[in-house]
Amino acid sequence: MAGEGHADVLIGEPVGSCTDLSATVLQPLKKLHGQQFEVAPFSVLVDGHQLRVLDRLRRAAAGNDWARFPDNVLYIYDKQLEEADLIVLNKADLIPAAELADFQAALAERFPDTPLLTMSAASGDGVDAWLDHVGRSQTAGGKIAAVDYDIYAAGEAALGWMNASARLRAAADIDWSAFAGRLLEAIRGELRAQSAQIAHLKLYLTANNGHMVGNLTSNDSPLSLRGRIDSAQREAVLLLNARVHVQPEVLRAAAEKALQAVAGDQLEITITAMRSFFPGRPQPTYRYETVV
Repeated sequence: MAGEGHADVLIGEPVGSCTDLSATVLQPLKKLHGQQFEVAPFSVLVDGHQLRVLDRLRRAAAGNDWARFPDNVLYIYDKQLEEADLIVLNKADLIPAAELADFQAALAERFPDTPLLTMSAASGDGVDAWLDHVGRSQTAGGKIAAVDYDIYAAGEAALGWMNASARLRAAADIDWSAFAGRLLEAIRGELRAQSAQIAHLKLYLTANNGHMVGNLTSNDSPLSLRGRIDSAQREAVLLLNARVHVQPEVLRAAAEKALQAVAGDQLEITITAMRSFFPGRPQPTYRYETVV
């Protein structure tokens, strides 16, 4: 299939709570498909705003344990950085200069052998430098992290996962951008009320004449919303995806309540699928103990 598409570059993005990718993906690619693919350096993108949140939560008072991710979730984040060939601090434009310099220094001190770049995918600043680095560097999968799969599995299971889809029908012309923004904020509000911690909350809205993408990456991150659907378009399809430190049934209930509240009398919502669960234990098909 890769040959049929005549692609020059394939970019793979794993689930944000995955780790041990060097041992289970990069090494097998190099060993089993090295003649077909040239593997580029493994870039781990760090959400700059999320890093600020994690930094603050790590320093939260002992009595505020509800306000932070559990240690086994943070363990996954740490292992992602440990196995990186390149660390990219994204959303650098959202971080004050002094704080950004502190984060750069901390990452450089902890991972002195790993190149570090900063960029803003939204504005494009630094993106060319990142692509240039991965395009010319020959180091790919140069590290294998020592991952405790019991802690890894517990970290995965600490985050509720929700996938949902729905058909939307408007009674009149509708501002789809306003609807998408209100929906994401309503779900965030419901989750905050349950003392839940958001890892990500994503929305994709599509119609005949356009689409919209929205996301939140923490309880207090700025809302990101892009794309457009004409207000005269009366029908759309909604997809929701979320990873949140909360019980799956609470996550599902928050999404359902927010959907009905935001729709009101303006929209008819038909939920076509909704599944909320804790992921099972990671079971990779291959795992290489040494670098190929």
